[in-house]
Amino acid sequence: MKCDPSPVALLSAIGGVLLHAVISAANITANIHNNALLMFHPYHLKMSS
Repeated sequence: MKCDPSPVALLSAIGGVLLHAVISAANITANIHNNALLMFHPYHLKMSS
């Protein structure tokens, strides 16, 4: 990893990428869980939304 003259900007960029990845993964996971819960446990949908 090269040295960035602006560590705050670098950390901000890394944080933004990580946050986007976490949100994307959470959305995919939530969609999978919602589909499964629709089939098996519909009452859980109220808790997750």
